[in-house]
Amino acid sequence: MKEYVVSKTDNIDIERVDERWSSIERGQLVDNASGGEAEPRAEFSIAYSEEGLYFLFDVTDGAPKATMKEYNAPIYDEEAVEFFFATKKDLKDYLEVEFNAVGGVFAAHIDNDLKGHTSINFIEKNPIKSKVIAKDGGFYVVGLINRSAFKGEMDNWLFNAYRIKRRDDNSMILSAFSPTFVENFHKPDRFANLVFAE
Repeated sequence: MKEYVVSKTDNIDIERVDERWSSIERGQLVDNASGGEAEPRAEFSIAYSEEGLYFLFDVTDGAPKATMKEYNAPIYDEEAVEFFFATKKDLKDYLEVEFNAVGGVFAAHIDNDLKGHTSINFIEKNPIKSKVIAKDGGFYVVGLINRSAFKGEMDNWLFNAYRIKRRDDNSMILSAFSPTFVENFHKPDRFANLVFAE
């Protein structure tokens, strides 16, 4: 099982991408179908404090397809980067958060019966502070997921990170930290370990 070690940190400035992120582990997304190199590339970093989880997505994309800015719009119908977080005690209930290139945010708890059926329980008030920052050939999404969004103590959770990219015909190019090998990200058995470092 893949693993990502989350660094403990003081508060990070989510208005910019500064040198503090260079000392935090980078996770690389791979092609979701094969586990090989993903094209285009995307990386992420996660750190934690008493406030919650800080995150950075570093996305290579010269022409992102995204228009939805309203909170909890179905941004996954266009293009998005995503995290899923679960406790090891309950893979049937996990947090899904998504972000797009124009500032769209999605946050919900997912009920998954582990037999192929899922339902969405939207988080009514946005628990995430985030910002999209343009860079040459792509963009960053940096932010903080408030502790209130999570269920359970921060102690060796499971998670995955994903990206949806669209071709000109609207078909999907999927990438993941821990690939599911099917055209579906809702596969908790494919989640990776999320280890909280002191």
